[in-house]
Amino acid sequence: MPEHSHEQPIVKIVHVFDDRLMGTLVGHWWNQLWGTLTRRDIRLEYDERVWLVEIRQGGKTTGRWLYSDETRAWDAVRELQKTGAEDWREITGAFHASEEAARRRRES
Repeated sequence: MPEHSHEQPIVKIVHVFDDRLMGTLVGHWWNQLWGTLTRRDIRLEYDERVWLVEIRQGGKTTGRWLYSDETRAWDAVRELQKTGAEDWREITGAFHASEEAARRRRES
């Protein structure tokens, strides 16, 4: 999280072995730039106990934070969107329909 943020996560996850969704995808935002060096994504997920805020650059996770409170997780998303001059676009439904269909096929 940015240094000036007063909302502290439960813990910042440095290394995570499973890069798949940990629960329900609540939101996904993209900075509308292409390329490994410029593309950034913010994801918000929930698993009935904890909220996960994740930032990615060029497809690689660069930060993950866990929150026990929904409001604090949404505040973290807004703080991340303030960094830089990007024009964030929500792509939650459009991008993840195929990901959800693939998950259902694996489970059946």
